[in-house]
Amino acid sequence: MDRPFPIVRRPPPGTRTPILVSVPHYGTEPLPHITRDDYREPSFETFAYGFADTFVGDLYADLHEHGATVLATPFSRMFVDVNRRRDD
Repeated sequence: MDRPFPIVRRPPPGTRTPILVSVPHYGTEPLPHITRDDYREPSFETFAYGFADTFVGDLYADLHEHGATVLATPFSRMFVDVNRRRDD
């Protein structure tokens, strides 16, 4: 995984507004310790894309350029749903 966690896109200096945009289902990547060998069938590796909102990156890609701070996760909700409580 090359992306940091969480993904944070900050606005340029002087353009910041009090808006935080959370994009919890942005990611399509597995958790760092999960490899292709961990899947029962190698073709399951692509399942993570079915558990992501794959176009949110396009929808929210430039909001930080307009003053909002954007917070996202690189991980697919197939592995972790960051909107849920730990005991849910």
